[in-house]
Amino acid sequence: MTFFEDVVFKNLKKYGKLNYYEKYKGPEIDFILNGKIAFEAKIKPDTQDLKKLKRTAEKLNLKEHFLIMKDYAEVPNSILAQDL
Repeated sequence: MTFFEDVVFKNLKKYGKLNYYEKYKGPEIDFILNGKIAFEAKIKPDTQDLKKLKRTAEKLNLKEHFLIMKDYAEVPNSILAQDL
């Protein structure tokens, strides 16, 4: 876990139970909150990161998914880390 992911983890855990998902040599999701919402922590995300997260979240039947970013980027479904 990177330092940024650790900071995101500490902020998200205030909202409930967190899990991590990784398929062997495949996609991952950094945080799944309360079994319902997928979050991926990225320093500076791009639309490819969002597409990967959406695809993996849908396979797990997670209805919501968001990128949490350290540096601002024009990417939909993104949350600036300072807004947590």
